[in-house]
Amino acid sequence: MYQNDRGSYRKQETISHKFTHSCLGQLIIGAAIVGCLLLLATLTCPSRETMESEIKDDIKQCILEGDSLRNDWIDDVVANAGYIFTKTETDIDSELEKNFVKYNQLKFYEHTFFSTVYLHNNLNTQGKRCGMGIFGIVFPMINYNDLLLHDERMQNDTINQRLIMESDGEYFGENPGLEPYRYKGE
Repeated sequence: MYQNDRGSYRKQETISHKFTHSCLGQLIIGAAIVGCLLLLATLTCPSRETMESEIKDDIKQCILEGDSLRNDWIDDVVANAGYIFTKTETDIDSELEKNFVKYNQLKFYEHTFFSTVYLHNNLNTQGKRCGMGIFGIVFPMINYNDLLLHDERMQNDTINQRLIMESDGEYFGENPGLEPYRYKGE
């Protein structure tokens, strides 16, 4: 008896199997998946109105929950993750809301695949990202310490103090005669 595939006991691979296991095939499949995700991100990118309403609600929650004792960054991350799924039902103090509008400015930027919101005030003159929207979800990145809610002058006790303090006989030099700088308009 004669066997035509004598010595070869492997199955013949299909073209789809060869394509999916080749380097070019995996590259094309990966590019197709990334392309689908980018198309989905473009179609579900939050609009300016959605971003504005969500970020303002998240800022209200941050002001209501504002606590100066939180110093750990993980507290801010957990609080911001909670803001995604909750809405505020109570109003904040009208004075705080007026001060927020007066001293802070939100700028919205719409990119191709996502949207961002930047907070500008005297503390963050270059702007600090306080929100990002992608796939129809707005992710807040708000820190209570970045919000400017009161108009208070910085209190600094070192203005009228001597620059070089007297010590145990060590020579530090002499204090120069410094006077506060006055603008021409004062």
